[in-house]
Amino acid sequence: MHRITIPDETGISHRQWQRAWNPIDIVVRYFVASFVLAGVLLMPVAWMVGSYALVVFILFPILGISLSMIIWRRACTAVNTAYQEVLNDITNWKNQSSDKIEILASDLNGSGNQYCLEPAKKYTLTYVEVAGEYTLLEEVTIDFANLETSTKSERIPSQQIVAQSFESGIYKLHSSKGIWKIDGLQKQ
Repeated sequence: MHRITIPDETGISHRQWQRAWNPIDIVVRYFVASFVLAGVLLMPVAWMVGSYALVVFILFPILGISLSMIIWRRACTAVNTAYQEVLNDITNWKNQSSDKIEILASDLNGSGNQYCLEPAKKYTLTYVEVAGEYTLLEEVTIDFANLETSTKSERIPSQQIVAQSFESGIYKLHSSKGIWKIDGLQKQ
């Protein structure tokens, strides 16, 4: 697994990103914190004053939940604003290519939704790098909620390649290691 860094231009922190994807965690933390705070501050007063302090004691956790919902919604808004830039940073093939390397890549396929968030939880894509001395085939999985990528790759030296072609979005490779046919690729 490789960690994805959030570009500084997005203005969102890693912690804020995690809050958007884990609303239950925030609600539980703030509920427990407000309950403990109310217990520490108001329980001694409740014994002396009576029922008024108990009402305030009940309101603290409600305020904690309300505050957690506000923080979560702000984190969701930040992720919805920044996610496209994060995806573009991940799939910026132009920075990786050179004159001697041909790059083919599929579109991002997203799966899994989170309430109030536009991006998918996971994305997959296929990446092919054709160089003079090798061909690299990669299936990239992006765990967007945790900002991690994993890859399954096969690097085939040019000596083992019998034939390879790319026509109409279909890449074909015949080698001593096997035969691959990958649909839906575009030249980058």
